[in-house]
Amino acid sequence: MFVILFFLAMMLGVIIVEFIAPYAVVMPPKIDVVKNKDRFPYGAFPADYTLQTVALDIVTKDSFVLANYLALSTQDTSKGTIIMLHGIGGCKEDYLGIAKSLTDSGYNCLIYDARAHGQSGGEYCTFGYHEKEDVQAVVSAILAYDSETSIGIWASSMGGAVALQALAIEPRLKFGVIESTFTELSEIVYQYQKRYCFGIGLRFASNRSLTLAGRMAEFDPDQIQPIKACANIKQPILMNHGDADQHISIAYGKQLFEALGSEDKTFYTVKGAGHTNLYTIGGAAYYKHTLNFIAAHF
Repeated sequence: MFVILFFLAMMLGVIIVEFIAPYAVVMPPKIDVVKNKDRFPYGAFPADYTLQTVALDIVTKDSFVLANYLALSTQDTSKGTIIMLHGIGGCKEDYLGIAKSLTDSGYNCLIYDARAHGQSGGEYCTFGYHEKEDVQAVVSAILAYDSETSIGIWASSMGGAVALQALAIEPRLKFGVIESTFTELSEIVYQYQKRYCFGIGLRFASNRSLTLAGRMAEFDPDQIQPIKACANIKQPILMNHGDADQHISIAYGKQLFEALGSEDKTFYTVKGAGHTNLYTIGGAAYYKHTLNFIAAHF
């Protein structure tokens, strides 16, 4: 009986590693704002926040359309434009509330669905392999709309990893606010696997699933190393991380911070915050600190 159970467990493990996990890595669920109303208690549309928005024409290098809102400053003029980029499985609507705060403070705010997310095109998420160039397409679209604006980026989790890779190759980005992100894709996939397996780390399994995911999505996972991109970043960076983050340890944030080539860089610890509740736990002090950084670098 033990032998049979062991064999079945092994077969289940093989099925998960070979046929389920690779899809889970690169094909995050897309949020339908109509079907997922509970996710947006204050509304899922710009009108719910009295935002004035326009949609820009943003097309990626490989011809995918990126759904977006450019929320416009409520003041007579704009102080600059802030791109906001969500984490894996997220969507632009997650940032409508922050967009409202930023527009009231005098900034334009561009929120968009990353490829393979929300209403944007694309089947696979590549964690920055293509997304860093998508950010460049976003920057170009903003400048086509307003050639005089200065642009910064504020991004979280996977979006933060993308932003770091984009900052390393895109000098038109004037600064970055990076929240709760990872150093290397292979390492964070391993950490997630370990957590899902009750603390048992199987690096060979996570590496195998990631390799298959890369083949499926046609990218090299070994190239997704935000920590290496950090050395080429010269723009000012504010790096925010919660010290109770169970998804992506604050240790990774500190490693990224040390690797930054920026002379102007600040690390901000949100005490007691996890992975997705920096705003809730940090409160007004957290937002004020971030807004002061943004104001100082436009």
